[in-house]
Amino acid sequence: MVALSALALALSAASLAAAQSTFKITNPSADHWWVAESSNVLTWDCKNNPHTTFGVFIANADQTLFAGDLAIIPQQPNADCSKEITHNQVNQPPGSGYIIKFANAVNSSEVFAQSDQFEIRPLGSAFPTTSSPAGNSPSNTADNTAAGASSTDTPNGAASLKTLGIGFTAAAAGALAYLM
Repeated sequence: MVALSALALALSAASLAAAQSTFKITNPSADHWWVAESSNVLTWDCKNNPHTTFGVFIANADQTLFAGDLAIIPQQPNADCSKEITHNQVNQPPGSGYIIKFANAVNSSEVFAQSDQFEIRPLGSAFPTTSSPAGNSPSNTADNTAAGASSTDTPNGAASLKTLGIGFTAAAAGALAYLM
């Protein structure tokens, strides 16, 4: 009986390790910092994630910046693949050693994925130039230039919703004209 319990525990630990190794937070990272008091982009590999939703937390080993894990998003759908994080959600001081954690929304000690350590640079700093990894869309290039603006560059499909609204309005106008 004890051997079976030990085997079950070992298999459970191996499953968690395998899930964490395939579920990856791609931005922020050591090369893709965030800028304080600004909107920043969080991206992850949503195709290899066994979890449909998770809580999003920020942490830092330097307890002088802040202590513990801070919840950013209580329940994030995995299928989004990216999320714009506003300065209202994360208003942490500039510094290094930050990490993002994806965890069970009910039990935050059950961590599904963790980012590499990254830096939050002061307001006014340049954003890193990024490109969307294959399969992770929509995302924002975070360089905030007009040259890169298109409907696929808006976080969370905002342009798609706007287009849907225009299409719906046109359809309603057409139906009204038909009835008259």
